[in-house]
Amino acid sequence: MTLQIYDRYWTDAEIASGSTMIRSLHSEPTLFRLSAQRVDIAAHAGPISLKSTGRGESSYRFGRRSVSVSPGQILLVPPSASYTTHVGDAGAEITTLYFPKRLVADAHAVLASPADRLLDGHQTDPNRLPQFPPHRRVASARMSAILRALSCAHGSDDVGDLVMAALAATTALALEAARSTVNIPAARPSVRRELFRRACLVRDLIEQSPDRNLSLAELADAACLSPFHLHRVFKAAFGETPAQMRRRRRVERAKAMLALGDRTVAEVARRAGFDSDSAFSRSFRAATGLTPTAFRHAAGG
Repeated sequence: MTLQIYDRYWTDAEIASGSTMIRSLHSEPTLFRLSAQRVDIAAHAGPISLKSTGRGESSYRFGRRSVSVSPGQILLVPPSASYTTHVGDAGAEITTLYFPKRLVADAHAVLASPADRLLDGHQTDPNRLPQFPPHRRVASARMSAILRALSCAHGSDDVGDLVMAALAATTALALEAARSTVNIPAARPSVRRELFRRACLVRDLIEQSPDRNLSLAELADAACLSPFHLHRVFKAAFGETPAQMRRRRRVERAKAMLALGDRTVAEVARRAGFDSDSAFSRSFRAATGLTPTAFRHAAGG
């Protein structure tokens, strides 16, 4: 599989509807990687895209709403969503990855369908794509590694494998967002999309700083929802409450530090955000079935 790579930003003529550039985005996977400063790109749309920023900050406006992307974050944009792009005086290093809908539809069918249907000659519907709103999230370690590898893989024999890995990860994120949005208790799709966006803001706060003891009230203020409403929406979208997600992320962080073996258990507990050694031990054992010390020995730390 080939990957088109561009090291510059678009001209207004290139991003006009029906242009050669736009048509090419719908035919082959395309990667844009560039350093930009004081850039405003006019409204445009394309296939599903994944945006990240290696340095600085870029912002994207969808109608009246603007979403900024900083290092360590990704922005998932659904197909046909129209948006503008802005980079300020400080500049930014931007990476944008586009996938044609035929590839996303194929990955969607494989990831969302039972294996026996695929073996029985199941035909991929190129118009059956996950429906989700544009949303930002913290980039996983795997997604960050894939994007870094793609950005320097021009002419490499690994390009095809990297594109497939990026396609699988992007489609999985789109499916997760689509399912989460549908699960939110609201009658109107536009309200579900907005509630999902606000739940994602809270998820960002938790994932970026799991050690911070933000109360439900503080998280609700960030989402402009009541505490009860946020709790209900968050659980429906992500399958766990804000407190459960924070505890899980703290344990994940602690596991990584314990495996390294260069800090005491007490120091790991403090750095992971637990109030006491006993609280850390209880949460860690409930999540892993092991005490922190036993986990460290098993991990060879």
